[in-house]
Amino acid sequence: MFKFLVLLKFLVLLNFANAGFGGPFLFWGDSKLVDVKLPALRTIDENVLANLYQEAKSVMVFVRNASIQLDKEDFPKLVGILAKTQWAYLPQQNLPVEPFDYNPNIEIIALTGDPSHQDTEMTALYNDAVTIYGEGNVLAILACKENEGHYLYKRDAEEAKTTSSTPEETENSFVYVADGKAILYTTSAPILHLNVSGNMERFELEEHEKLITFDDRGEYGRLSIKFKTGTNFLFLRFNFTRIGGYWKITAANVEAVNKIDTTFLISRKSCIPEAPIGFSYRCSSTEMCFHGSEGNLTIKDFQVQPWLKTNRFSEAYDCVGFMTVPIWSGIFVCSILIGILSLGITLLMDIKPPSRFENNRSKQLTFTVQE
Repeated sequence: MFKFLVLLKFLVLLNFANAGFGGPFLFWGDSKLVDVKLPALRTIDENVLANLYQEAKSVMVFVRNASIQLDKEDFPKLVGILAKTQWAYLPQQNLPVEPFDYNPNIEIIALTGDPSHQDTEMTALYNDAVTIYGEGNVLAILACKENEGHYLYKRDAEEAKTTSSTPEETENSFVYVADGKAILYTTSAPILHLNVSGNMERFELEEHEKLITFDDRGEYGRLSIKFKTGTNFLFLRFNFTRIGGYWKITAANVEAVNKIDTTFLISRKSCIPEAPIGFSYRCSSTEMCFHGSEGNLTIKDFQVQPWLKTNRFSEAYDCVGFMTVPIWSGIFVCSILIGILSLGITLLMDIKPPSRFENNRSKQLTFTVQE
């Protein structure tokens, strides 16, 4: 009879070994679980599992017939055991290695009935094994039937959305984009003072039409923007030139509905936006001012780039020069310190010590003072 029971147990284990079991898996009982580190989004290492199987005095595998989520209210006795012992949860479909090849003392228990019955059966059998093998020496595993396993799939990471370094253009923004050809951006509306019928009027160009064009004529280009001024419209055109691998803004042209057409030139040559082809020009400390016989145009805190390949700025040249005020201050202070040091060295070099000195074997030195 004993041999028959051993043979039956061997056949049951062989059947489970061939069929396997699925996840998710709940491990508890073994004191060495405290050292197990569960990797995120990956299965547990097979060497870690093999060591757990080999070092446990007994391995008990409880197999459920469903993979529905465990509810602690349905398994209060199991929750009580988990609160007093080490445990680990493996949310994976299969185990990289199974205990059949690593521990001869394995018991497979197929759980049946309602959750309360399964809870009672698991805890009773586990407590009996702990009584025999000792606390912390029994490795208990709760699994599911292989065909009822809980399948988890790693979601593909979404591609990072590339954000343009250029703010989004709207009618009320201060971003002016000629699709794939040129961009002008300011943090405030351009200010235009224009002589209209003998009166100097001020226009704050806050709204514009999104239909912006860039006329590329080889070495010359013109960025045209149509602004709304009350019930009328006004065209503002920036003239660009490129030569020797550099581009720059040379002038601005204003055309109003009432046929006013005037050209403004940049007031100071030192303020002309200029950068190598493929780079933008950025200036926050100096205004871009255009002056003409009929008025003036002022743009503050701006960035501009013509002859683009995409709708975003490239690396920027800044209007702040190399020789800034702090640099000049440092040079001035260093010059003073170098002058003082030079004077001190010169004075030290002018000191002339005597060529002879008194001693007890020679006559006393005498010095003749002439007035």
